[in-house]
Amino acid sequence: MAAIDGYVKSPWHQGQNPDRKKYLGLELMLRDTAHIEAGLDLLMQHQAITTTQQPELRSL
Repeated sequence: MAAIDGYVKSPWHQGQNPDRKKYLGLELMLRDTAHIEAGLDLLMQHQAITTTQQPELRSL
């Protein structure tokens, strides 16, 4: 499930690529170990980006 989440959160796989084609088929995402690991990497990249973009909370 986490690997699928990685692909779903990927702008490239959502169609923000030169062909404007979505790459979200289960046969792609779960094709083999390499594709599952790529999905997990995409999720970790997304989490790292969203974590660094959140504003800091300051104590008053």
